[in-house]
Amino acid sequence: MASTLVPLDWAINKRAAFAGPTSEHTSCPWDYTPSSANWWSGTGQCTGGWRRGSWPCASKYHFEGFRSYSDEGYTSNRVTTYCSSKNAWRWNGYRCSDAMTTTVWNSGERHYDLTIAQCAV
Repeated sequence: MASTLVPLDWAINKRAAFAGPTSEHTSCPWDYTPSSANWWSGTGQCTGGWRRGSWPCASKYHFEGFRSYSDEGYTSNRVTTYCSSKNAWRWNGYRCSDAMTTTVWNSGERHYDLTIAQCAV
């Protein structure tokens, strides 16, 4: 019986670990010039981050967990440390949602940095 419950307990805890913050600040950052999108798609509406664009959107916030594209794999966790303890802010009809993301290329090279999802509201 224990061998049946352990995987279930692990799955529940794993799902909870990827349930990151989805709060937003309606006026943060207060004023800025949007940066160009540099993550596969999207026009420039957000600012900051190593990469930004609409590709990492999931349910109108930055995705959490793992995704891959081309020769890159991404593991992201939403954070609340960059905008008044909120995960996102609205700008010009978009939600800019941030996460700390580890990128791993097929070559084995790794990069860990802030990324921004530009999601339509």
